[in-house]
Amino acid sequence: MHDSRIVCLMDDSAHGVTAVYEEGGKTNEFKTFDDTLAKDDLVVVESGTRHGYTVVKIVATGVDLDFDSDDRLCWVVSRIETDIHEGIVEQEKTIVSRSRAAERRRRTVEEVLSEQLGYEVDPVKMAMERKRRGEGVPETRDPPMKPFPERNNRTGPND
Repeated sequence: MHDSRIVCLMDDSAHGVTAVYEEGGKTNEFKTFDDTLAKDDLVVVESGTRHGYTVVKIVATGVDLDFDSDDRLCWVVSRIETDIHEGIVEQEKTIVSRSRAAERRRRTVEEVLSEQLGYEVDPVKMAMERKRRGEGVPETRDPPMKPFPERNNRTGPND
């Protein structure tokens, strides 16, 4: 038995999970004290690559560990909470969509002013004129964005 497996014999709260590095790949055993881990969770585990850590996907929890194995049993370091990241990605999509819509509106206005009315359109001059008149930035018709989530409520090795 490898020494890294002893803790699982000595402490009932230490238990095994099985995970894969890649979908459909070979399964590997890991040890953890976290009994909230579930199938399909992404977790950071110890590894001999990169910076000493990598990500795996759990395929089974509460597994019976092979105590006769001489292979090192690595720790699960932490679960990856993807919901915050997914929310940020969705907000980014909204920002890009609004930006593109604003650019299309700006081009339409420029085309009408220059082609149909014969005005020379200079966005810098237009902004300066709005500022001189005290109008400020034109309001958008889009609803306000939700603020990005606080980053200080994350739980991870760098927090």
